[in-house]
Amino acid sequence: MTDPAHKPQLDCIHTAWLNRAAIDANRELLVDEDRSITAADLVQRVETIASNLVAREATGRVVGIQMDNTIDAVAAYFACLHAGAVVATLPRGVPAVVDRIIANGNLSLLLADHANRSTLQTHLPVIAVEDLQRMETSAVAPVSDPAQAAHLLFTSGTTTGKPRAVFTDHIGSMHSHAWRTALWPYQPQDVVGCNIFGMWDVVPALHAGVPAVLLTDSTIRDPLRLAAAVTRYGITRMMLTPTLLDTCLRCPDAVTALSRVRLLVLCGEGISQSLHIRMGELLPCVRIVNLYSLAECHDVAAGDLPPLGQAMHLTLAPFAQVNITQEQDREQLVPTSTAGRIIVAGPGLAKPAPSVKGEGGGFFKLSTSDSNQVAAYDTGDRGMLLPDGSLEVLGRCESNVKIRGMWVAPMDVEALLQRYPGVAQACVTTADNTMGHLSLLAHIVPEDGAADFDVDALCQWLREQIHPSAVPGRIILSQTLPLLASGKVDRTRLAQPLTKSTETEPATKTRTLVEAVRGAFQKVLDRTDITDDASFSNLGGDSLAAVALCVEVERCTGRRVAPADLKASDTPAALANWLRSQQPIARSETPAQAPQLSPLPTALKKRTGAPTTLFVTGATGSLGKQLIHLLASTAGIRVLAMVRSNNHDFPEGVRTVVGDLTLPQLGWSDAAFDAIAAEIDTVIHVGADTNMVAPYSDLQDANVRGTETVIGLAARAGAKLLMVSSSAVFPLQYGTQWPESFYGFERLSTHRAQLIASGADGYSLTKHDAELLAWQASEQGLPVHVIRIPHILTPNQPSRLSHVAKAWASSGVMPEGPWHWQFVDPHTIAAALRSIALSNHNDAGPVSHVTLPPVSAEAVQTVLASLGYPTRMTTMPASADALASGLETKFRGASLAPLVSRYGPAATMCVNEPLLQARSHSATAATDYLKRYLQQVMTA
Repeated sequence: MTDPAHKPQLDCIHTAWLNRAAIDANRELLVDEDRSITAADLVQRVETIASNLVAREATGRVVGIQMDNTIDAVAAYFACLHAGAVVATLPRGVPAVVDRIIANGNLSLLLADHANRSTLQTHLPVIAVEDLQRMETSAVAPVSDPAQAAHLLFTSGTTTGKPRAVFTDHIGSMHSHAWRTALWPYQPQDVVGCNIFGMWDVVPALHAGVPAVLLTDSTIRDPLRLAAAVTRYGITRMMLTPTLLDTCLRCPDAVTALSRVRLLVLCGEGISQSLHIRMGELLPCVRIVNLYSLAECHDVAAGDLPPLGQAMHLTLAPFAQVNITQEQDREQLVPTSTAGRIIVAGPGLAKPAPSVKGEGGGFFKLSTSDSNQVAAYDTGDRGMLLPDGSLEVLGRCESNVKIRGMWVAPMDVEALLQRYPGVAQACVTTADNTMGHLSLLAHIVPEDGAADFDVDALCQWLREQIHPSAVPGRIILSQTLPLLASGKVDRTRLAQPLTKSTETEPATKTRTLVEAVRGAFQKVLDRTDITDDASFSNLGGDSLAAVALCVEVERCTGRRVAPADLKASDTPAALANWLRSQQPIARSETPAQAPQLSPLPTALKKRTGAPTTLFVTGATGSLGKQLIHLLASTAGIRVLAMVRSNNHDFPEGVRTVVGDLTLPQLGWSDAAFDAIAAEIDTVIHVGADTNMVAPYSDLQDANVRGTETVIGLAARAGAKLLMVSSSAVFPLQYGTQWPESFYGFERLSTHRAQLIASGADGYSLTKHDAELLAWQASEQGLPVHVIRIPHILTPNQPSRLSHVAKAWASSGVMPEGPWHWQFVDPHTIAAALRSIALSNHNDAGPVSHVTLPPVSAEAVQTVLASLGYPTRMTTMPASADALASGLETKFRGASLAPLVSRYGPAATMCVNEPLLQARSHSATAATDYLKRYLQQVMTA
């Protein structure tokens, strides 16, 4: 039954948006890959297009839209609804499917952009949206009846030739949008990435005043481009099909980007066990939910991904009236916890289009328990209602299958194949391909058993006739089709293909480039009969297989290829020839395993009493110098400062010791090592290579192996160890706050894989591994105290914060809040280190977080304005291009990913956690320090 408490404001879709747009008038909430637009400007476009549509008598009629996912497409959508028209979205790139929709859908006119207009061959008027936006017309009163039809959806049949259409009204959409927004509330920092589900993503985001980034088809189907977009625009939530996510998880760059996303909504297909496992391994801290939604009845149920091995129990949408009936008799209801057909009724139900040719689909009148008749829809899915009211979906009752999010009827594909000249018999079955995705297999018996049947020509013909999802992934030529006693085809016992499989190459053989590429083709397509001139598309390669091929080619050749490159080089020979002109990818591999600390050396002495002799690494850096000066002024303290050369001046009483973190045993002999150890009772490890753009391998000697040596020195000395670490040791998680209580080898090591997957830079990873070594030493009995700090802003020294500030200043644009910057000055850290070093270790605890109070986005904007750099605040995605173009070259590319994510809304514009603030400093003092610092570095 419908939940009486679920009462969303039942405005029309466009009315609700117009009301919200009045609030967000000057915000750039909509961004595509070319530009951004304010809500006020979008309203103006919508009203202009709508008035033109009314002038063309489109009110109450069906208007087709064929455009890529752009701002113009959103404007066209809202304009159609504003004018009282019904929207029919047309697929791109499949003319035969579009022709069937036009012929069966009673469309009155088509809207396109200039890029798509020329591809539409139809008798209907085709109008370019760009032209409508320039035409002057009078304003129109918006349609305000939410019960009016809003969409004409072709739910099946368009893939194979028998269109089945339904009308959905504003009420069903508004119920669904409101429910999903309540179920998964938007956060202030959210940015929504939109493509696969079109306006289903865009509309609720705009209704909530949340920025939406429109991703083109070429971006969403290329994991490398998708990864770049997620990072560039700070996308925090997306809706994907399970198949598309599965494909993205095969690309390391995409895993890196998606690991920073806060919420992934999977819809359109079931979730396989293999995908479930990989999501848990690769995206352990991303919230992943499953939405059970159908065009015929809108949203039905949803729920979080359960632990592996547990069934997925979905919470019913309050407006969806779900019943379970017998599989063979949908009039007979079954008891709770009994499997059967999933039947849906309620206000979200669509209506079959009476004017559309074809079957009425699964709509019927259901007799309820109180003897009433209600309109209902037979989903064709199998499931059961559980005692707690949740729904478990168990699979399909019908023969129709979903392939890459599209309903396909295998029997319809068979009928189409049998119309092709030269085909005597055809049988279509389904099977999982090597990627674990459902695919069609066509078994064909050519006339007269011809072994020279032209499969390539058949593939080309199919691509012109039906949707790509319905094209069989593999066509097998057979001499006969096995039959059952009844005379029907025995689909479980099909004959062997005429083409014999070739033997695979010996694994030990050194392969040429073309052999390696051919091997990638064979692995992805699960075929061993592929020749060097075989076309990828004719072999059954679809868009998702193309992505898998790119990943496999990169793995086995070391050269990067994108799906777009396959269009011109779609055979092994052509692709290998193209790859010869590409440079191998330079990689710096992070060790897969966490570093393991060897048993600590035996201490030369036992530490007693207060510290008297302190050994400091990194003594010549900005922090080291501050610390040395403070310690030198402390009575009763002797200081040994490690330097790489003696060309430095230190206060009187400080003794320098030449050593190098990158050298074994710091470059000392055994005797020298023991002599220093015998003299000291406290080690303060400040030294590190802080190059934020260097790979792990370049920093490993100083930051990891050097730390291991310093730990050995402290153990040999019987000393306590104070180690300066970084808040960067934590994964770049959306909004996660890491407390001081998070420490220890076991707890920290469990996040190592996540840190690597999140695309953390080499510095962050080496500092994480250095901490792991310190916690292992603590477990072996060494007194250890770790001091974690955010970015150090040293006077007159540029930093990543100052580079971002310069980019904003030069562009005049910066992202709106809520976010804050968190940093610390060298003197504050040095004072904390001295205090902890001279205190009782047990009282101090194992970890201290030291920072200045956070500085808000508004305060940063005020600081920049006071320095003569006025900026305009806009949404995060709208400011992304300005940030990227304003950064210096060395901060682009690989370093741009952690930079944008670390300071972007996905990490609350800080360094991942609110560190323990230095109590002697106020927020005003922190802002004043930032102003002085930026004035120095930005005017230098």
